[in-house]
Amino acid sequence: MSQLKSQGDCYRERGGSIYDVDTGCLRVLPTDIYDTALLALSFVPGENTPIITLPVNIHIWRKDDGTGNWWQDTPAFRDSLQVAFDYLNFIYAHNVPYSLDIPNTQFIEDTKVRFLIDTVYYYNHTAMAYQNKIRPFVEYLLQNHPERLKKFAYHLSIDTTAFWHGCSSGYDSTYPSIVSTRQQRPQHLYSFALHMAHEFGHNFGLEHTYVQDPLEVNHTGGTEFLWDVFGREQQPWCQHMPPERVCLHDAGWDCDPFDSTNTCTNNIMGGTAYSRHFSALQCGRIQRALQVSSLRHFAYGEENPPDLHITRNQLVDYSRRYYQNVIVDSGVTLTISCQVEMSPNARLIVRPAGVYLLRVTDREGKEYGRKVTIQ
Repeated sequence: MSQLKSQGDCYRERGGSIYDVDTGCLRVLPTDIYDTALLALSFVPGENTPIITLPVNIHIWRKDDGTGNWWQDTPAFRDSLQVAFDYLNFIYAHNVPYSLDIPNTQFIEDTKVRFLIDTVYYYNHTAMAYQNKIRPFVEYLLQNHPERLKKFAYHLSIDTTAFWHGCSSGYDSTYPSIVSTRQQRPQHLYSFALHMAHEFGHNFGLEHTYVQDPLEVNHTGGTEFLWDVFGREQQPWCQHMPPERVCLHDAGWDCDPFDSTNTCTNNIMGGTAYSRHFSALQCGRIQRALQVSSLRHFAYGEENPPDLHITRNQLVDYSRRYYQNVIVDSGVTLTISCQVEMSPNARLIVRPAGVYLLRVTDREGKEYGRKVTIQ
């Protein structure tokens, strides 16, 4: 398998940079560095972070006569898909140390994200089978099988002419999707899992860390500089000084990140066969995507998650989903001014002397509130 190539213009609903942000309750990214509640740092997973599962529908596209795709409609090939997803879950559950030595970074052992194959669908449609971008698949399903878009859509096409190996709908898309254009034979299931891990990263708000990526704005300066990926100090091989600008890393499937003659890394978005590392801030972006972006409508939490304790005054002025019990401790105020969703078994609990303040606006935009204090 060769290098994981850039997505190019494979279709992102939000346009070029994910930092073309909304404001108000609809925002899914921080507006500036003072919007601390939405910074990736605020979502870095810890021991009390619940496991969040993302169900995935697999869509396998073949020629009109049912041929052309390695993923055949047999129990053996469906078992192979499951093995690939087992590898994918292992990658997200067992982080590895970074190949770069960056001082004072936090190591996150587990991203707390899992993936589940929901349903596998097969299509005999030559014209669709050779598509390599997201939009045609979304439009086809909307017209013919809209109910299948209620789960994350992963498409396996048979086009081999596209510059990229995979294409993601990107962050906060209405119909989160990925299409993989290169066929992965069963003996390459681990490589396919690495590829999937990388593509899902784009849906979580991660971008390439290597030289092919033009979206350098996502890595530098401004709101969320990934200093635990690029470092805070000027690199000897780079003329730029972080965080204003960085030199993106080398890449290549066979590029060894532990060889000092190149600048490849083992970052999950680094485009090498060694891509296994998630930085803490990248883990924060992943968790934020599942709690705040459109992905929150597709994911679910574990059965008996640990409680989330609100230990200091907090304002939730953006729409989000909680996957665990939220406990407002004594003497603490939790203010909610936007739509908040709770997992089916999750509860909002206010301890004695704690305050839960719900801000509501009427149709004219006039604000009124409901304050609950437990004595």
